[in-house]
Amino acid sequence: MMRPVSDRAITIEQSLVHLAGGPGHHVWIGEHPPLDFVGLSIRKCTNFRLSSAHHGKYDTVWYYEESPAQLQAGQAELVFDELIRLVGSGGRLIVRFRNNIPHFTIIGLKHLLARRYNTTVTVESESACGGWFTIVFGIRRHGIDRYQSDRWTFAVLTRGTRVQQVVEFCRSIRGQDPVGRHEILVWGPCNAAYEPFGVTCHDGHGYRDELAEISRKKNDIAERASCPNLMIVHDRYRIDDGFFAGFERFGYDFDFATVPQRYECGSHFPAYAALEKGVFRMGRSIDCRDYNALRDGQYINGGLTIVKTETLRDLRFNDMLFWNQWEDVELTHHFRTRGLPPRVNCSSSATTLGITPAYTKDFLPERGPMAYVGDVASAVRGGFKSTILAGGKRIERRLRPVFKKLFEPARSPAGL
Repeated sequence: MMRPVSDRAITIEQSLVHLAGGPGHHVWIGEHPPLDFVGLSIRKCTNFRLSSAHHGKYDTVWYYEESPAQLQAGQAELVFDELIRLVGSGGRLIVRFRNNIPHFTIIGLKHLLARRYNTTVTVESESACGGWFTIVFGIRRHGIDRYQSDRWTFAVLTRGTRVQQVVEFCRSIRGQDPVGRHEILVWGPCNAAYEPFGVTCHDGHGYRDELAEISRKKNDIAERASCPNLMIVHDRYRIDDGFFAGFERFGYDFDFATVPQRYECGSHFPAYAALEKGVFRMGRSIDCRDYNALRDGQYINGGLTIVKTETLRDLRFNDMLFWNQWEDVELTHHFRTRGLPPRVNCSSSATTLGITPAYTKDFLPERGPMAYVGDVASAVRGGFKSTILAGGKRIERRLRPVFKKLFEPARSPAGL
């Protein structure tokens, strides 16, 4: 079926016409899709995350109208991660871009795709004409089933000194999962207070306490977990109401992610951060509230980590890194070398317990304009968008009472 062509539409080059008319479902990243392609504008999405309804649905993805030239430095990793997630078990990604972009090169693109974990990428064709590159990549995604399951393992690391906070974590899960679909692991001493929540305990034996082997513990949790989606937290968290509904919107096609977090008082907690001077260089951390860019030292704060269980089994924490030795920074760097950037699901959230904003007072504020956060991007045809503010101290002060009131019902009374 032919669609009227806008005056602004981009003509597909002759060598690709046979692909445009080929079988299967085609998605066009841009405002002016040709033929009967589905049109999506990824640049309007927070964290460049498209609606979960589109994940794994297409045979051919055309990144042809919108292009890397329209991106800023630090955005390409996020965009290409999302574009690949539009493909099912196999398909094509067609990329068209100018060869004079200072922060984006064909070498960097091929590095990103060729080293990507759990994905085989080949070049089916490549052409250069008039300052433009056009590359047709063949995409083969392995183990696609793991990206379709909504089953969770929730694991909490504890030394047994914060029983009430572990209870509150378990209660926040079971309050949204009354039938007990999801697994809860307590990695530390068991306590009778946990029994009502159907948890499985690991007593913590076998670790060298004098070395605080936190990375080994997190790797062992991944080996023990029985569900495809894994959250590992330190014993100072609860998940907020709407957590599972938020992940339905965000989708389960992810490998490594976090959610926005706040202190009990309602103040923002830096879940998405970056090292000031780059990866592995000593310095302060930056509280990153612009979710549409990656810095060199980007990392997910290790107090709460969300990951695919199988992915963490393969791309492990570094066992040689102990407590307070940046195991979260090193893991994020390792994932990025395998083409898996850290993602942020703005549709779900969590609250950190028992600490105040003084806990992260040394974090630097992110320079730049206030970012806006949308739950899910709108498509050219259909879809929806919901937008909330993600930064700005003046506005945050005004909103703090709202967040405090919002989170108040989720708090448990003293005791059990």
